[in-house]
Parts: sequence; structure tokens; C-alpha cells
Amino acid sequence: MPQPSQVVSDRLVIEVARRVLWKTDPEFSQQKLSETSVKVRAFIENMGGEAWYRNYLKRFGYPQNPAENMTPALVDLHSEQLGVYYIHPPRISSETMTGVICNLEKMNISLHALCALENRNAAMMFNDGQALAKFHELARWLLANQRDGRFEWTTDFPERDQKAPWISALTQSFSISVMLREYQFDHDPAYLDAATKALAWLRKPVQQGGIAWRMRKGVWYEEYPSAGNPSHVLNGHMWALFGIWDYYRATGSKIARQMFDDGITALRTELDKYDVGYWSVYAQTNRVDMVTGQYMQFIVGQLRVLYAITEIQRFKKVADRWERAQQQDLLFAHNAAVEYLKANPVARNVRDSDALVRRAR
Repeated sequence: MPQPSQVVSDRLVIEVARRVLWKTDPEFSQQKLSETSVKVRAFIENMGGEAWYRNYLKRFGYPQNPAENMTPALVDLHSEQLGVYYIHPPRISSETMTGVICNLEKMNISLHALCALENRNAAMMFNDGQALAKFHELARWLLANQRDGRFEWTTDFPERDQKAPWISALTQSFSISVMLREYQFDHDPAYLDAATKALAWLRKPVQQGGIAWRMRKGVWYEEYPSAGNPSHVLNGHMWALFGIWDYYRATGSKIARQMFDDGITALRTELDKYDVGYWSVYAQTNRVDMVTGQYMQFIVGQLRVLYAITEIQRFKKVADRWERAQQQDLLFAHNAAVEYLKANPVARNVRDSDALVRRAR
């Protein structure tokens, strides 16, 4: 029986051949086909063989822990009463829903807010009083630790040119969603006031210390605001839209609705810049920085939620295509083919790609 590394290598070679030699080319010969297969196999072996494949699996694979399989919430997205948060772990148990996020040793302010939302989800789904108490505790903590609506990071993030204290569209949005849910629970106006001030920072331009970046069409809400080098992170912008949408739902604010519509316009216009055909890149500043499998999962979920809210078909089509790529058995071979093509441009056509596959087997 072939060793696992040999099986993996064969599958990679077959899929590379499918991608590289795709369409009919009268001049493509069997000799070129054989030469290409040899080069592909040498490339994979030089990259590390099975170990390299395992790294691809770890980076781009579907989460192996069921608790990490984030699920979009696609019902009750327009009602004034805020329910389950838009992206959440599977409904297995309260512990499963809260464990991945809330049991981390060090939680930044974004994770505090996300932990609060997951506890509220668990409280709603399982009628869990302990989870509800934890939600209230975290909501109080967030309220006490905000500064005039700024839910600030207190540590530098030099990789993204951020110096403490700094704010993020992601953190502001999570915190708005927490504040509004706590306000709807106990009607303490302090929570609504904090959410309103947090929204104002989302609306303020980056150049004025805020988070909004005016695009050619629409507005982008920056996860890492930088007046000199805006990164336009895809998932951070979509997280921001959820908090803005929550504010509109809970208050009917025309300002929030306009902010949401501006953000949707920007997303609709810019989405192609993140699309490499079968996967998403993280930000516009790096077209080769593809997101991990776990990121990909909730990006697809975010697009599904935004489609459910807006009925913009483009969001659904991209989500469908990216999800298919995520679930394909040979996804990682596909990534290998892309890596090969980056380094070794070759003829992309063949008379009969199915015959190639039969030959390779």
C-alpha cells in the first residue's frame, strides 16, 4: 500500500494538472504533459511533501473542533428586538457556545465583547441563567471600561501600525451589540448612551481619529484605522456592519441606516478585490495573504447574513462559491496548483484533461 505522503502527492499532482492544463490546445503534447507532471511532483517534494500538505490542511482546513464551526443566524434580522447574534458556534451546549472564546487566558477588549455575545446566545438558546449572568457581568465591564464611547485597545499592535490606545471597527461593533442587548434587557440609559457614542466613532473619518474611510463608492469601516495606509480588512468591515445594523434595528436611527447602506455600497463595490476565484484574501494591502479556513468559514457566514438582510444576490453567489471551495476534498491540492503556477507559469491547455487524470492515476 502506498504511504500517506505518496497518496497526497499523487492527488496534488492530479489536481495541479487539472488546473494547469485546462482547455484544448492543439500544440500541447504528451511529452509536455509528462514534463509538467514531473515538475509539479518535484515542486511538491521540494516544498516538504506530506509535511507541506499538513501545513496547508492546518491553515486552510475546515475547523476540526465542532465548537469552532461558526454558524450564521438567518432569522429575525429586521425586528426591533435583538436576538441571537449574527454569527455563533453550533447549538450543542452552553459550554460549547462559550468555551472557545471565553476560556482564553488573555482576552482583549474585542474578545470580552464577543464572549458577552456568546453568553447571551447560550442564555437564549438553552435558557441558561448562568450564561445570562455572565453576559450581564461582561456588559457592565465593557461599560465601565469605555471612554466616551471608545472601546479601546490598551496594547500596541505594531504589525498593523496601531499604538495604544486605539479603536477598531470590530471592537466598536461588538460593543454596540452588547450595549444594546443589555439596554433592551434592563432599560438602563447608560448602555444606550454608550452605544450611541460608539456609533459616532464608527461614523467619524479615520483622518479625524475615527474609523470610517470614504471609498470611491460608499464607506469602509476600518478594523485597523490608518490615515496613511488603510488596509480595508474584509471581515472587520462586515463585523462593523452588524453593530450598525443592530443600532438601526433597536432605535430606527436614520443616521445608522445611512451608515449601513454606505457600508453595503462599499462592500458590493470592493468585494471582487478580495476574491481569488475560490478563496478570500484578508485585506486589500496584500493580495496573496489568503485567510485561514476558520476565517473563511465565518466570512462566508457574514456574507450569508448580509444577503439575508439586503437580498443582494452578489453576496450569496460569492458565499456559495467560497463555501464550495471550502468543502471540496481537493481544495488543498487546488491551493498547491495556485502556488505552483505563481512560481512556474506553464501552458494551461490540454486536449483532454480527463485523459490526463486517467494517466496520472
